Amino acid sequence: AASTRVLPYSQRCALKPRAGDGSSATPLGLLSSGLKTTLDSVWYMLFHAWRTWYFCSLFLLAFMSAARFNPQAIIGLIVGHGGFYLTFYAIAKSVYDSDWKCIKDGLYKMPYDADLSSILQWMRPDRTIAYCKDVREIADRASRDGWQELPATYRELPSGSYPEYYLRNFHYQTDGWLSDASAFVYEVSTEALFSGTQDAMQRMGLACISHWLARRRENE
Repeated sequence: AASTRVLPYSQRCALKPRAGDGSSATPLGLLSSGLKTTLDSVWYMLFHAWRTWYFCSLFLLAFMSAARFNPQAIIGLIVGHGGFYLTFYAIAKSVYDSDWKCIKDGLYKMPYDADLSSILQWMRPDRTIAYCKDVREIADRASRDGWQELPATYRELPSGSYPEYYLRNFHYQTDGWLSDASAFVYEVSTEALFSGTQDAMQRMGLACISHWLARRRENE
């Protein structure tokens, strides 16, 4: 039987640009297209540098909140924060490079939140305060191994509403992500956990799906 060769991830997601309407084939069109790509590239780089810096900083702030702003914990963070930022940006850069290639090749558009209004939405004080408060509660719950601390509202659901394994605090998270309050901090908390790369990682799943569909059409 013929063996199936599995391509590296970067090759699986390297798609050809989508065909346009032909207007960019003129010298003026090529110049305009190239300028737009350059501007988009610069903005993408600046936006995602900010994104990684912001969510890494938010993670550090939440860590200090969970430690009750203990002086020793704060000193440790101050001493190591430079290495912390550099390490996480190095990891994030490989994600962003692949994500930008997908955008440049026309697989999908620039991120939905890559504008100033969305930046301000991420930095809303109520979201920051709610996230730091939740992290402190998670740390307290973890210290007492409180993995079965769902409120009665969720533990007493009609039979069969959720599988049994849903009715617990998987990672000691508040309300097991079943309440509006926990949903409010979910995206902020996961972006902070992944240093702002969560959206990019999720988007790149579209590249592999599109590649699989294209190969399927070729084989039909």
